[in-house]
Amino acid sequence: MDRSGNPAGALPEGEFRFVVLDVETANGDPSSICQIGLAFVREGGAIETFAAYVDPECRFSSFNIQLTGIRPETVRGAPRFAELQPRIAGLLARQPVIQHSSFDRRAIHAACDLAGLAHPMWTWFDSVPMARRSAASGSPWRRRRRPSGRWCRWRGP
Repeated sequence: MDRSGNPAGALPEGEFRFVVLDVETANGDPSSICQIGLAFVREGGAIETFAAYVDPECRFSSFNIQLTGIRPETVRGAPRFAELQPRIAGLLARQPVIQHSSFDRRAIHAACDLAGLAHPMWTWFDSVPMARRSAASGSPWRRRRRPSGRWCRWRGP
């Protein structure tokens, strides 16, 4: 069982308000996905998770190993992207998919291209502009502008 109460490796079932997707890559090539993480958010706010290692069948850069902690031996025996993508594609097609920046979508599309799969027809949203709009609309989010300790309301670029 995972922390959500799902059997290990099982995808949650049903409908969700949205799904947050995050990928990790083995190197600087966006198609080198070595892990996919999903957080499924239900109407009442309950969150169920799914994570899977992916064998990218390529070299791992020392930078990405240090960044993610994922090594070639971590993914040895894991499914390839072409095997995992069909398991998640239908479920994600039915709900909004949230990514943080455009990297995750680019990586999914690049991995699909490499595997000879069609790009999934998911409804993508990017959390970066969502956060900027929220901050610009008077949200109390603040960020440090300078090491001098002066604070300002973040208006975004």
